[in-house]
Amino acid sequence: MSGVVFKTIAVLVNKFEGELEEYILKENNYRVDSRTKFHSVLMNHCKEIYNFSLNFSLTDSWGFKLANGSFDGMTGALQRKEVDFGGSVLFLKKDRVYVISHGRSTWLLRYEIISYNICKL
Repeated sequence: MSGVVFKTIAVLVNKFEGELEEYILKENNYRVDSRTKFHSVLMNHCKEIYNFSLNFSLTDSWGFKLANGSFDGMTGALQRKEVDFGGSVLFLKKDRVYVISHGRSTWLLRYEIISYNICKL
């Protein structure tokens, strides 16, 4: 795929300094923008294996439905076909299912709610 350039968009909600690619591929401070950093490492491996390039743009929103029915953020860019694919993990939400095509899962989310009662004796 030498010479192929894909347009992608990444969601970063925190400000950063320096080059984008360096920031998202750094292993230090992995708790900040962790979903985008995780996905970017996977995309970097694909770039190396298949020899393509990425043209990144940035947004601070994964994409939420607006009053007019369109979406903002990454979902909006995908909906309007401004990018080829998302550069960040995107959670599957009912309202997004009908406007964009979802690929494979790269981030498995498992959560549990722990509740406890504190009793005074």
